[in-house]
Amino acid sequence: MKKLLSLVLVVVMMFSALSIVANAEAALTYNGHSRIVVTEACTFNPDNFSVALTLNENKVAAFDGESDSFTYEITAIKTPDDIDYNTNPEEFFAHFTAEDFAGSALEIDFKVEFESAAVFGELEYTVVVKGFSAPLDLGGIGSLIGGAGADVSANLPTDLTDTGTIEGFPSIDPSTVTLLSGANKIGYTDAESFNPDGVKIALTLDNGKSGTLTYNDETAHAFSFVPTTAENLSVYDTEVAMLVYGTVIGYTPIMVEHKWSDGYVNITTDKYSATKPGYHAIVCEGCGETHDAQPHIIDEEAWTYNNDETFVANGTESNTCLDCGTVLIRDTFGTAGFNTAFADMHFIKVIFEYINVLLRFIAAATY
Repeated sequence: MKKLLSLVLVVVMMFSALSIVANAEAALTYNGHSRIVVTEACTFNPDNFSVALTLNENKVAAFDGESDSFTYEITAIKTPDDIDYNTNPEEFFAHFTAEDFAGSALEIDFKVEFESAAVFGELEYTVVVKGFSAPLDLGGIGSLIGGAGADVSANLPTDLTDTGTIEGFPSIDPSTVTLLSGANKIGYTDAESFNPDGVKIALTLDNGKSGTLTYNDETAHAFSFVPTTAENLSVYDTEVAMLVYGTVIGYTPIMVEHKWSDGYVNITTDKYSATKPGYHAIVCEGCGETHDAQPHIIDEEAWTYNNDETFVANGTESNTCLDCGTVLIRDTFGTAGFNTAFADMHFIKVIFEYINVLLRFIAAATY
């Protein structure tokens, strides 16, 4: 009797162990399938044939303390009648090079294996098949090149691609998300963007697994924010929406103030004149808002000639605002070279004066 009970116990333990292994394998391995149609107009070059698989790593995350690392491999590349490239390449090639080829499909199986079962998101894949050429149809251009009805199409190497998602990969159950902590930083200026450091959530997946997820360099791809971390905040922003793979996980409060300049900043670009001295103001470095605008203040005795006249254009003088340090420029009339060259030729001088006025208008429009 004892021997019988021992035997039963051994069988139960072995069955349990096998069940655990099978469940672990099921939780860690995900199988995918891609179907790519090859039309009869395509031609095939076996020497260039290859199939490549990539997965979008930015759509996969893992709980804190777990790994989101994975490996993947293509397990089968078959024709519709089950000829596998991996086991029978010659017959596989013959299928696509046959004279009576009327179009077919590539059936591609692959699997993805994760180090940890505590992963979630979306398993988005892209399959790229090389070795086929497809016709380049120039449409209406063909008749222009070769006349009406001319066939100027040509087969060119073409990548055949398929993008999709592997079903059954765990995703977040939105009803279970709890915000454990918001961002560490709450106070900002409108010259700064939101800093998510400190954001941590508790969540449960649709497969029942629970854990936490903390924002950091490794998990940043799973998070998004509104306003984003790439744009300056506004003084009207009072909170930031936080999302994980498109699911809103909560809102964190913020306080945003203007980033005022330490002193006056020039806010005009026109050349200086007695009636238009220009202005400076205290300026927000984030949004550009101004307050306390004041006219520039100069020492009239401090104008310095720039020696920049030409034959038809007047030179300029420079001065510096005593409040903000902006270098101001004004025209120095009567300094153009034609004034002395044609001093005794009134009619020609008048013509050049008109040219001079026109040049000033052009300069004012672009200054």
